[in-house]
Amino acid sequence: MPEEILKIKEEDRKYQNLPEKIRDYFADETTINRLIVLEKKYQLSFDQINRLIRILRRILIREIKLADLPQALEKELILDNQTAEVFARELIEQIFKPIAEILRVFYNQPLSMDNKPEPKLEGNVVNLKDKPEI
Repeated sequence: MPEEILKIKEEDRKYQNLPEKIRDYFADETTINRLIVLEKKYQLSFDQINRLIRILRRILIREIKLADLPQALEKELILDNQTAEVFARELIEQIFKPIAEILRVFYNQPLSMDNKPEPKLEGNVVNLKDKPEI
């Protein structure tokens, strides 16, 4: 069996191990319709649509960082840099943002578009926002 097919099967196995809530969201009619609108807007071919779905799955199984979405779109869908950046932001806003809290809980960290690691606060934390006036 070719290596690419084995890789796709492994990605599918990992995807099937995601919580049902996440898989249901990505199979939901509303989510699919949002994707269809974006696919039409960017005039994606059938091959590009299949590659996009694979990119989204690879983000969910943590093989691609959300911050690397623009580069993945540029490379896999053969888009120019600017188009890939705009498309990535729309995907994040319309596809990932509605499920961000569920993903945050599942992965135990917020999804981030930045390549910087999420700051972790440990120990005592002082809330300066609610500091009493002296």
